[in-house]
Amino acid sequence: MTKTNCYLLVGVPGSGKSTLAKHLAKSKNALVLSTDTIRTLLYGNPETQGNWKDIERVLHRLLLKCASQNKSVIVDATHTLRAHRKTLLTLSNKINWTCIYLKTNLNTCHKRNLKRARVVPKDVINSMHQNLLNEPPTLSEGFNHIKTIEA
Repeated sequence: MTKTNCYLLVGVPGSGKSTLAKHLAKSKNALVLSTDTIRTLLYGNPETQGNWKDIERVLHRLLLKCASQNKSVIVDATHTLRAHRKTLLTLSNKINWTCIYLKTNLNTCHKRNLKRARVVPKDVINSMHQNLLNEPPTLSEGFNHIKTIEA
C-alpha cells in the first residue's frame, strides 16, 4: 500500500511555521493546510477562533481527500498538545507523518508576534510554549520522523 507523505508543523505562534510551510510546499510539491485559512473559510476571518471541532472537521476532511489522491500535505497549525497531534496521527493508516518541530526561542517568538497582522496574546504564547516543554513531539505518538529546528 502506497502511503502519502504528510508533514505536521509544531510550534508556538511566531516560531516560523507559516514561513517554513511556504518553502516546504514548493520543495515537496505539497499543499499547505492552515487552520488560519480554514477559519477564514468558515468565519470570514482568521482572527475568529470559532469552534475547534468545526475547524478540525474541515482539516480532517481536506487531509483525507488529499491522502486519497496521494497528494502530500503540510499542516500549518500550533499542535502544542499531544492530544491534538494524536487526533491527526490516528486519522488514517495511509499517511506517513513527519513532524517538524520549530523549537524557536520564546523571546524571538514574542518579537515576531508583535510584527504579525494578528497578534496573539503573550500569555497564550507562554502557555503553548509550556505545553511543548511538557509534551514535546515524540516518535511514540506515531510520527515516522521528527525533525527539530532550533532557532
